[in-house]
Amino acid sequence: HVGAAHGVSSCEVLREELAEQLRRDLIASGSAVRSKDFVTERRETAWQSDSATPFCYADKTMTGGRLSPSVVRVREALASGIGRHYDSVLINVYPDGESARCFHS
Repeated sequence: HVGAAHGVSSCEVLREELAEQLRRDLIASGSAVRSKDFVTERRETAWQSDSATPFCYADKTMTGGRLSPSVVRVREALASGIGRHYDSVLINVYPDGESARCFHS
């Protein structure tokens, strides 16, 4: 969570950096059992990847844009704190307290 790592203003900056990447798409409905129905995501999503690795779920494939400056700062803070390097991130923006993602694997 960017806000926890770097303050609320960083969330606003990140949202500006992601303005062209955040999307709500039609995705396959269902979790454990795939459905033929499609629903519009309530959250906005963006996929960023230094390795150009795509990310797929619910019949949706996202190609990775380069990591934004704010995401790079969070990645560096994580790397210095836990000693692991991450090359990709799925960013979810939930518009309100009503939107959520149920348990999934």
